[in-house]
Amino acid sequence: PTHLPLLTEVMLKHDADGDKGEDAPAAAERCARAIAAADAIIAAVDVPALASHYGVKHDSSDPAQKKVCKEMDKKKDALIDALLVKGARTAELLAPAPPGG
Repeated sequence: PTHLPLLTEVMLKHDADGDKGEDAPAAAERCARAIAAADAIIAAVDVPALASHYGVKHDSSDPAQKKVCKEMDKKKDALIDALLVKGARTAELLAPAPPGG
């Protein structure tokens, strides 16, 4: 599926902080699901088209251009969220275990 709102909701469902008593395998599984969901969003967004769009100035008075800009903004926001989730959960996976835990 490439429907960004659906992919974003799936990612947000999996991107939750773990409980204090969460064991390492459960935390790793939770992080892996969040990273996989973020990867699905990253794959669904046409990054070169996004870069091309933001590389030029657009006519803000043209209604058709406004619609395109709004869609590109949604794609950009989804991409940013996915990259943030992927980075945060990767860091969580790589972080050393807390002492005494």
